[in-house]
Amino acid sequence: MTDKKRAPRVALIDNSIDPGIYRPVEHWSRYLTIPWDAFIARKGRFPDTADYTHIILTGSEASILERDAWVDAEASLVREAVAGGAAVLGRRSASGVSRSGGCSAIPKWIFLRG
Repeated sequence: MTDKKRAPRVALIDNSIDPGIYRPVEHWSRYLTIPWDAFIARKGRFPDTADYTHIILTGSEASILERDAWVDAEASLVREAVAGGAAVLGRRSASGVSRSGGCSAIPKWIFLRG
């Protein structure tokens, strides 16, 4: 569980594939008023979850059907962060469409708290 006395610190995990199209760090940095660091998932750069009280996973134009190697590493990181008590905010894939063509019941933003 995260120590309540610990100063908040955010790890912002940039899941963009093409920074010419999507630059989530630019977007999120305008709203973060506490210390934060950015990590680029496509380059395999991930934080030590013990160093952060909050994790933000940005959206991505990556395909869940053609999974890049960094996706599994990020999934492990999320499990570790939640188990360690970090607050995790992530955007579900736009591919959350059911086989029948309807949108799934999962909200677009998912908040997990360990």
